[in-house]
Amino acid sequence: MHFRGTNNIGIWSWSVRTALTGNANSGYGHESLNALTNGYSNTAVWFKSMFRTTGWYNNLAAGQESLYNNNNGSYNTALGYQAVYTNTTGTGNIGIWPSTVYFNGAWSNNIGIGYYALRGITGNSTSNNIALGLNSLSGTTGNNNVAIWVYAWDELRWTTANNILIGYDAQVGSPTGSNQLSIGNWIYGSGGTIGIGTSSLATAAKLKIAGQIEIT
Repeated sequence: MHFRGTNNIGIWSWSVRTALTGNANSGYGHESLNALTNGYSNTAVWFKSMFRTTGWYNNLAAGQESLYNNNNGSYNTALGYQAVYTNTTGTGNIGIWPSTVYFNGAWSNNIGIGYYALRGITGNSTSNNIALGLNSLSGTTGNNNVAIWVYAWDELRWTTANNILIGYDAQVGSPTGSNQLSIGNWIYGSGGTIGIGTSSLATAAKLKIAGQIEIT
């Protein structure tokens, strides 16, 4: 156990080892908060968590190499192995489970819960997404998307926005489109048109149904 700066505590070797003007920081684990100099109210738990963090504040990382590259990001929460791993300046992100919100450079206000949820693509930044479930939104580079359940929109590789996907392996009609809806791969929406049993919605009608309709 050792102390640096003001009200900083490091437990284990090389944790919080460079804190000079920072305060109220805690590092529990080998090389946790290793590079911290002037940040405050950061907590890092486990091996090399928040390893490259130098400043900023109010981050919580628990898990090996969680928030590993965080430099000037704040208000981030990373729970799990390499959660929010590449975050540098992004703020307000939550990653729970291994490799969630992984390729996160300057992303902000994202929530990823579940293995590989909102993993992202290296070199891209995105914001305001929610991904709940294994591999959900794992390839997105867009903004303002919601995916709920396992593999929901895991094949998306383009910058799209304002999409909602619910259900196992839910996919939208166009992987490059925006403002789309998919519920259980049975109910679809695009640009104000709703489709039941079909994702082909290139029509002026507001409702399109594939198959028979029975009214009793």
